[in-house]
Parts: sequence; structure tokens; C-alpha cells
Amino acid sequence: MQHLKHTKLTKPIGGLFHRNELAFIGAPCDVIAELFNDIVINIPSIELAVIDADHNSGEIDIRQGYIDKIKYHQYNIKENHFNKRPFLLNYSGVLINANHFNGEAQIVILNSKKKESLSRKLDRLTNVVLIITDDVTELYDYLKGMDKLINVPIIPKSNITSICKFITEFVSGRKPSLLGCILTGGKSTRMGQDKALLEYHNMPQYEYVKSIFFELGIPSVISATEDSQSYIGIDSVIDEFVGLGPFGGILSIMKKYPNSAIITCPCDVPMVDKSLFSKLIDERDTSKIATCFYNPETDFPEPLITIWEPQAYSVLLEFLALGYSCPRKVLINSNIKMIDLKGESYRLVNVNTPEDKTKVEAIISKFNETC
Repeated sequence: MQHLKHTKLTKPIGGLFHRNELAFIGAPCDVIAELFNDIVINIPSIELAVIDADHNSGEIDIRQGYIDKIKYHQYNIKENHFNKRPFLLNYSGVLINANHFNGEAQIVILNSKKKESLSRKLDRLTNVVLIITDDVTELYDYLKGMDKLINVPIIPKSNITSICKFITEFVSGRKPSLLGCILTGGKSTRMGQDKALLEYHNMPQYEYVKSIFFELGIPSVISATEDSQSYIGIDSVIDEFVGLGPFGGILSIMKKYPNSAIITCPCDVPMVDKSLFSKLIDERDTSKIATCFYNPETDFPEPLITIWEPQAYSVLLEFLALGYSCPRKVLINSNIKMIDLKGESYRLVNVNTPEDKTKVEAIISKFNETC
């Protein structure tokens, strides 16, 4: 057996900058910059960042659009393999000038000024998704024999509408899939028995939540501690961040499934139903780190009935490094989408004591009678 010096982890998809990155190659920098400007202006529905280089300093230049130094946000960072993604967490995708940096997916521009230069960079064409014709309308001879370019769409540079439509569909089509996460493993001290095993809907509560995810077509796992023997082996992920409560459960799931967005639900909210999660999914904003409900009882975001996007993982770890293990504090201080349930906020009520349980059971019973 081969000895592994370090634990092998599942790495997030995408490149060094983002999970959705498009590197433009084959044209001079001014042509690429002009194209970036047109794309960002004509796609207001999604947030796109531009990755370029400052020709004077050689530093990476990350911009929200390519306009001018008054109207865009600019971040200068030194070239480093590990410090690029955190700057771009709140964007849906990035456009990269491949004259300076590589990207996970490439868009080839046919511009005569870079014909010879492109011929020396064929090793960079690992995942070409689009070809844009500029002052050249046919593939160069050295590109015609490349199997990887077969069936790649070709759009004229003048057709900015079609280019923007392609980029929008590219980013939208790579939307992270959802994974249900049922948070169990609490000590249930006030209740006196495991809240995940209580039955409000003729089955243990964790099974009820699992059945909702199943109806929605969402696979699910159970977040549990090593002490929660009832759940071990039933699609469980045992907490690796021990002693942090639900915060540790969320981190443990995200560590194992870094390419999924997780939709969390604790086991002590018996009033949740399919319509509640459908609303959360319908109003999901993947450009934010999370989509959640506003809880009028606390006047804060509801942290545990939430969709956490993959980019939330590094944010949660950052808060942990600062000494915080409260999911609500992360939401309050981050770029999120919050949904007002208005008259249905009672669905967020959690049950912690036998008295709470009796009250909620009466409400559920009355509701069932009227249905």
C-alpha cells in the first residue's frame, strides 16, 4: 500500500480564479479589453469580473467590468497560486485575458495579429468552448486538425448579442447542484431525548426531512456526530470539526462535497414542508454565498434553513479562523440573499423543550384537520 503523507481531499472544480472562468486567447490585449467591456455592459443579469494584468507593474488586475479607473473596482494582488479565488467569491464568473493568465475553459479569437503567437500556445487549448471570428473568418490550418475543436460553436465578434447569450448560458449551466443536509447530532439536553427521532409526521423527523428532499429530487445526507449511532451508515457524514455544533456539521459536509451547494435543515423544525424549500430553491442566488430566510422573531437571517453555495466554504473557514462558529454571524456579515416569508414565518419555529413539542403538535394536528 502506498504511503500518503497528506490526506487526499476533494478539490473544487474550476481553475485558479473561479469555478466559472473563461480565458480569451488569440487577440491583442486592446481587442480583448474592448470585448470584455462589451460583454460586461451587455450582461447586467450576472456579475462578471475581469482578470487582466497591469502592463506597468505586472500585477494581476481584477475588475468588475473594464470601463475606467473611476467606475470600476480594482484589486491589485501579487501572483500567487493560492490567493486568487477569495477575491472573486461574489461573482458568477470571470473573464480572463489569456495573454497573461491561463483559464480552465478557453474562448479562441481569430485575429490576424496573433495568428503566429496562437500557434505557439496550442498546449493552452485544453477546453475550448467557443471560437470568435474577428478579422479572420476561417480556422487557421493548424487549428483545423484539432479534434477538440470539432462542434465548437463559432460566432462573429460583431455579434455581441450571441456572444453574451453563450456566456450567460455557460455560467448558468454550471450552476452547482444541490445536496440536502439534515443537521442532527445535537445533545437535545432540554428535550430529554434525541430531537431527530421525534415523530410529528408519523416518522422520525430526520426521515421526514429526507422525504422532502427526495420529493424535490435532491439527494441528501445526514450530518451527525460519532455519538449519534442511530444515523451512522444511513448516508451520514460524521462531524470532523468537533464541538462546533451545526457550524461544524456544515463545514464537514462542505469539506466532503466542495462542488455542491448544500441546503441545510435542522432536525428541530417540524413545521417545514416541501413548499418552504421550493421557495428557497426558486429564489436562490448563486452569486451570493448563501440564500436564506428572514426570521422576524430574531430580526436576523435564519442560518440553518439555508442554501450555502460552494464559495461559502472558504468564508466559513475564515470566520472560524477569527474565532467565530456562529452561522448566523457569517450570514449577517456576508453577501447573501435573504427572503421574507411574510405570513409564513411560523414555519421556522424550532422545538427545544417538551412544552414546545406539545404546542407544535397541536398546531400540526389542527392544520391536518383543515386540509
